[in-house]
Amino acid sequence: MVPKTPLSRALQGKRILNRAFVGFLTLLYIVIIFLLSSIPGDKLYLPSGMDYIAHIVEYALLSFLVSYLVFLRYEGFYPYPVISFSVAVGIVNEIYQVAIPMRTPSVVDVMADLIGAFLGVWIFAVVFEREWLDGIRNKIL
Repeated sequence: MVPKTPLSRALQGKRILNRAFVGFLTLLYIVIIFLLSSIPGDKLYLPSGMDYIAHIVEYALLSFLVSYLVFLRYEGFYPYPVISFSVAVGIVNEIYQVAIPMRTPSVVDVMADLIGAFLGVWIFAVVFEREWLDGIRNKIL
């Protein structure tokens, strides 16, 4: 067993603080997603088609944050649980919209959320997990 040095303890403490901060940001971001979904449909001013772009961008950011949080917690890259979690948030969000005036749940929105979740995981992999991408490339080619 490697003895704990002051530096290793300090780095572990920094990792825990970093994990707590990213966890807080992720939770805050999920709350913001639901707050934005609470806006009644007649108060939304999005041009046609921008709704899907908004879904893709917001769930790409969510899955990036969740990927980073999982990476900090488990010291590995686990894309499929991250995508599943992000899409589950999207499904719950769509169900929540039933209670909001002039808003209706949409399967197409969930599909946009799924695309965004894949995009966020892919961006995370490009930034942090080149080895995983190389493995995917080797399987395809």
